[in-house]
Amino acid sequence: MRSSHRKSRFGCRECKQRHTKCDETHPSCYNCTNSKRQCSFTRSTASSMVHIQPQRSDLPLDGNIKTGSSEAITPDGDGCKVAQSPSLRRDLLHEDYNIVHFQLLYHVGDRLSSDAQQFIPKGQELFKSSVREAFTAAYLMDALIAVAAAHKSTLPGEDQAFYQTEAMRLLTRSLTKFNAQHEITEDYAMAAFLYTMLLGQLVLFDIFSHGEDLASILDRFAHCMKLHHGIRKVVAPVWHKVQPILGGCYLAEWVSDGVPSLGEPNSECSPLWELLGRSDFSASPRQAYSSSIEALQMMFDYTRGRPTNRMMAVQEWLVRVPMDFVDLVSQRRPEALIILAYYAVLLHRARGFWAIGGAGRFLIRSISSYLGEYWLQWLEWPNEVLNGPPALTE
Repeated sequence: MRSSHRKSRFGCRECKQRHTKCDETHPSCYNCTNSKRQCSFTRSTASSMVHIQPQRSDLPLDGNIKTGSSEAITPDGDGCKVAQSPSLRRDLLHEDYNIVHFQLLYHVGDRLSSDAQQFIPKGQELFKSSVREAFTAAYLMDALIAVAAAHKSTLPGEDQAFYQTEAMRLLTRSLTKFNAQHEITEDYAMAAFLYTMLLGQLVLFDIFSHGEDLASILDRFAHCMKLHHGIRKVVAPVWHKVQPILGGCYLAEWVSDGVPSLGEPNSECSPLWELLGRSDFSASPRQAYSSSIEALQMMFDYTRGRPTNRMMAVQEWLVRVPMDFVDLVSQRRPEALIILAYYAVLLHRARGFWAIGGAGRFLIRSISSYLGEYWLQWLEWPNEVLNGPPALTE
C-alpha cells in the first residue's frame, strides 16, 4: 500500500509542485539547495540579518574573560548572547552538509586562501586555521562554507544566484548557532576570532551584491558598521590568546583605543579637516567626525606601499569609527557622506578582493550624485582617484 504524502502547509512553491515534503528552511529549503533550484523562499536578508544589540556597556577591553560579558550579533536584533559552547564539536554530527558543501570546503584550500594572501596579512595561514578550527565549532564551519559560496558566486561561469543564496542561508544558520552559546572561552578564542573575520567579509559582500540604490546601500552600511563594533566587543575578552598567533599583524590594534605609531601622517584627509574647520557643529558631531577622519588617515598611512594590508584597513576603519558617526550616516548628513566617499577610496584600492569589487566606485559616484554640485569641491579627490593614474588608484 502506497503511503500518503504529508503536505508541508508552509512549504516552498517548488516542493509543493513536486509533491515533496519541504523542511521550510529559509532563505532556501534543503530540497532546493540540494538540487540547485531557485527556492521561492529566497529573499534578501541583509536588512534584518545582521544587527548588533548590546547586552551591557561595560565590556572589558583588557583581555580578561568575564562570563556573560559579550555583545550580541543577531540576525534579527533579538539580543541573543554571543558565546562558545563546549559541546560544539558534537553539533557537527547533527548538521546537514551535502556534496555541494564538501566541494565548497575544498574550494577554500584550492582557490580562496591563495586569493586572500594578496589582500590580508597572513591570509593563507588564517584560512588554513579556519579549516582546522571549523571541525571544533559548527558555527565556524557554516561561515567558512558560506564565504566559499559567496566567493564562488563572483567567479565567471558559476551559478551566481544559487551560490549567493546558499551563502546567505549558511550565514543565517551560523549566526543562530553563534548567538546560542553562553560565553567565549579561551579554548575557542581562535575559532571565535576567525568567525568574526569571516562574518565581516560576508556582510561587506552582501552590502553591494544586490545592485540597489544608494539609500538601501547606506542603510546596509550602517548595519555593517554596527556589526564591526560588535566584532570588537566579541574578540576583546580573548584577544590575549589570539594576538600571539597573529604575530605582527595590524589586527593586533583592533581592540585598542590607542593610535599606533605609523610615522608622520600623509595628506589624503586634509580636505576633510578643512571641511570640518569651516562647518558649525555641536560638540558631539564634531568629535564623531574628528575621530572618523583621524582613523581614516591612519588607514591610508597603513596601506601606503603595503597592498596586503588593504582588506584589513577596510575592516579596521569600520571597527574604529564611533557609533555617533554611524548615526550621522543614517541621517544622510553631507559631511558624513563625504567622509564615507573618502573611505570608498580604500574600498576602490581593494577592489581586487572578491568581497569588494566595484563597491568603492559605486559609493563615490553615488554620493557625488546625491549631494550635488554644492558639495562637489569636497569630493574632488575621491573622483580624481577613480579617473587618475595608477599612482592614485593604487
